[in-house]
Amino acid sequence: ADVLAALAPGGASLDAPFRHVAPERFGLELTVGEATVRAFFTGPLPAAKRRAIRQRLAALPLGAPLPRLRYAEVREADWAEEWKRFYHPMRVGRLLVQPSWEEAADAGPEDLVITLDPGRAFGTGQHETTRLCLAALDRLVRAGGVVLDVGTGSGILALAAARLGAARVDALDTDPVAVVATRENAARNGLPDRIEVAEGSRGALPRPP
Repeated sequence: ADVLAALAPGGASLDAPFRHVAPERFGLELTVGEATVRAFFTGPLPAAKRRAIRQRLAALPLGAPLPRLRYAEVREADWAEEWKRFYHPMRVGRLLVQPSWEEAADAGPEDLVITLDPGRAFGTGQHETTRLCLAALDRLVRAGGVVLDVGTGSGILALAAARLGAARVDALDTDPVAVVATRENAARNGLPDRIEVAEGSRGALPRPP
């Protein structure tokens, strides 16, 4: 993935097989299975460029034969809306995270539901690091506690902390887009009084954490 990311102007992504495990084991575990690496190039790839890519990959110490490379043209789309087709409700421990455009059909009375619209801010809950943080919050947050979320993104971790019983959450981000998204999501979940959102770093806090 790192090699392809360096070669592809549009970057690269890695889809690896993970499964949920108990929160005390930090929520995720890499399993044996097929992983897919996708790289995104602008314009057509001539044969010489494809050979160069294969040579770079073949030089890696994989310890196994180089997998078959597949090429496909991706048509233009409204990516601001297209990605929503792949974002569905997900569970981490007691938390049930659902996008604002799709309610979870299996939500129960014991679920702590978070309704999220990340907009252009980072944090849907699908990234492995975010899931690990959600699992850790499920294990560590105590009722009436105080939580500081630095780099809040969409506000998903701040929302989770509040849903898990934190009395106050201070959410910070240097990106104004993230600040707007977090405030909107806090209001969407009925939590604006328990989540204080500020743009900047620790010095932006209106009160000590």
